[in-house]
Amino acid sequence: MRLVAVVAALFLAGCSASCMECRARPVAETLFVTEPASGVSALATVGGRNVRVLLVRPPSIVLLREVFVPRGESVRSVRWSENGRELIVETDASRFALDTRDWRLAHIEQHAREIAVSPHARRRG
Repeated sequence: MRLVAVVAALFLAGCSASCMECRARPVAETLFVTEPASGVSALATVGGRNVRVLLVRPPSIVLLREVFVPRGESVRSVRWSENGRELIVETDASRFALDTRDWRLAHIEQHAREIAVSPHARRRG
């Protein structure tokens, strides 16, 4: 399964190994999470705006959907909800849920307490 994840990341990266510009850039952390019951996976790059939802069943990888967080936001983490139907995408300042039944990306309101303890919270000083 790890090999499939690496192949998927390389396949979907969209940049050839011979590209000098790509060699000069530092490599960003790749996030890859799988929902165990369905086998649907999510692939994202920390600092990027997109999340790819994949169906991985060796030897095939199928891109089900690609979603983008709003301009000015960048992906920090992705995880599956407890029920396995929503993909939770955390950005610098917001949290979104991608419903895998209708593919809608919705903003999740955070409680003030969660925002206050967030490492990304802005502090007045």
